[in-house]
Amino acid sequence: MRTFYKNVFTLLATASALMMSQLSEAALNGTYTIDASQAASATNYQNIASATRDLRGLSRTDGGAANGSGVSGPVVFKMKGTFNEKMDLFYVNGVSATNTISFDGQGATTITNGASFSARHVVRFNDGA
Repeated sequence: MRTFYKNVFTLLATASALMMSQLSEAALNGTYTIDASQAASATNYQNIASATRDLRGLSRTDGGAANGSGVSGPVVFKMKGTFNEKMDLFYVNGVSATNTISFDGQGATTITNGASFSARHVVRFNDGA
């Protein structure tokens, strides 16, 4: 089992695979939480997959309200707990040097990639190809 401990990692627009400039609908902007102990809502995700799917404009796996695809300002996800899942980050509309996406583990978050996953990554930046 591979374990990844990290307090904060930020996606900057310097990764061209994550850059797109046009927004066609509402987008995320501000601070959100990823906390399985709280109910899913427009501001709380119960798992990482729901947050990353919402960034792409896909349906959430936790049943929470969708916020639209992409970002229209800086976005921070404050994470709480232990997550046994992998994080796949694809194209995100609106990401730039100003409109960043941060996942803040607040010094106490653990992300593990359990033996049940065939992929050996915990965090992967994917250009969609």
